[in-house]
Amino acid sequence: MGVCRNLPMSPSQQAALATILPIGYLVGVWTILLFAAPPGDLTRLEAATDFLEFAFSEQNPDRGFFFLSSLSIVPLALLAVAYLFLSPRSRSFAHVVIGYNLALALFAAVYLSISFAVAVACPVMWSGRGARGRA
Repeated sequence: MGVCRNLPMSPSQQAALATILPIGYLVGVWTILLFAAPPGDLTRLEAATDFLEFAFSEQNPDRGFFFLSSLSIVPLALLAVAYLFLSPRSRSFAHVVIGYNLALALFAAVYLSISFAVAVACPVMWSGRGARGRA
């Protein structure tokens, strides 16, 4: 965090940037699941379609994980937007955004994975520093 103090960005901008990391993680995981190593007789698009059909089918006992991981991109993107536009307005907005961030981290810890939850919670370090500095 000492390196980030020298960046020409506000704490809320740094938090928004840190929020992009878990989004990239999810996009990367889904890209690998859909397009890496398709079977020899299928094109990448056919293999991706087959995987999606299986991932969300009722025969897959882990379909809840796939559903939640695919939908988690939207609230994380909303969090990045909130850090950029709501958090700098006032301390109360900053505290609401931090609460939303911690709720997403708790959701990730319970339903996805602890390591992903830590990545989701990281922006709080920067946003908390910015919230303390506002009146």
